[in-house]
Amino acid sequence: VPDDETLGRILHNGYRRVAIHAEDEPRLNARKQSVKAGTHVREHCNVRDVESGRLAVERLMRLAVQHNRRVHVLHIS
Repeated sequence: VPDDETLGRILHNGYRRVAIHAEDEPRLNARKQSVKAGTHVREHCNVRDVESGRLAVERLMRLAVQHNRRVHVLHIS
């Protein structure tokens, strides 16, 4: 989900727990630009780093509390 407004609407509607895979899309897009074409798959963890997970989970938790919605984070890098 690209923005807090959309994520907030998702969390606001319904009552069941929401399962979410959390990575910060703006950070991923910025880091993808630093990877050259043909780069080995081993570099995957350098693009999808721990910080992209932390930022997304922090954002998710803030909105989940605001909308009183239970969430389940599927995994964190």
